[in-house]
Amino acid sequence: MEYLDDMWTRIGSVTKSDVRIAVLKDEIELYKSRIQPHDTGYLYDAIAQAERRIEEIEKDVGYRK
Repeated sequence: MEYLDDMWTRIGSVTKSDVRIAVLKDEIELYKSRIQPHDTGYLYDAIAQAERRIEEIEKDVGYRK
């Protein structure tokens, strides 16, 4: 997370966790847009991993749905 830490002083009034989650959600949407009828199973794996990471971050910060 060194890149995020380096730029953190330039980011507005949101938490690091909010930024991480937003970036992961954007990546998920990008992966979904690239899914094809075949040979893109790796994208489903990447989506699932990103969703698990979002859940981890939300759990760590005590986010309630």
